[in-house]
Amino acid sequence: MAKFTRKKETSEVDQIRMKTAKSLMQNQKLITGVLIGLFVIIGGYFGYKHFIQKPNEEKASNAMFTAEYYFSVDSFNLALNGDGQSDGFLKVINKYGSTNAGNLAHYYAAACYLNLGQAQEAINQVKKFDGKGTDFEAMAAGLLGAAYSEAGDKEKALSTYKKAIEHKNNLTTPVYLRYASIIANELGKTKEAIEFEKRIKKDFPASNQNRDADKYLALYGNLDVE
Repeated sequence: MAKFTRKKETSEVDQIRMKTAKSLMQNQKLITGVLIGLFVIIGGYFGYKHFIQKPNEEKASNAMFTAEYYFSVDSFNLALNGDGQSDGFLKVINKYGSTNAGNLAHYYAAACYLNLGQAQEAINQVKKFDGKGTDFEAMAAGLLGAAYSEAGDKEKALSTYKKAIEHKNNLTTPVYLRYASIIANELGKTKEAIEFEKRIKKDFPASNQNRDADKYLALYGNLDVE
């Protein structure tokens, strides 16, 4: 029975091994859209209250409306460039770049570029975004990490994900720990990869990522798993 169980576990680990790289490439483009959606649902009002609260920014806020709608339905090109009648995030930046809404548009523009496969443009835009002291600060670091990974700079991706992890959040942190573990393993930093997974198990037992943490630990060669 023990041999059968070990064989079954090995088979599951092999499946994860084959899917990991593909999953990372696909999911890193989706993560920003998913997390933004969750934040809008859970606490969007509070985020917008922080960014868009001054009367003189009403025009900038209104200009964002249609672009945000296109973003919410995954029409990233229209969200970025507009539809000919309503402005996209790039025009909002050009017209209202000094406003808080214009600042937030940098973040959305970066997310659009990443989903469109333009990693360097995503990097350029997210670096112009200032989310210090808000929920978007961790998300921006995670977005930058995804953009570096997409651009092929794994070292920068890993260091950036580590910064994202520092902003402890039950929603984003376990996600970024998983991405950090995958990239660390790809870079041959197996011990670091194992530590990231152990942090998921210890600090975020209720997270989706914890459900398969033991499988990733086995994949990384850490067989001392529960």
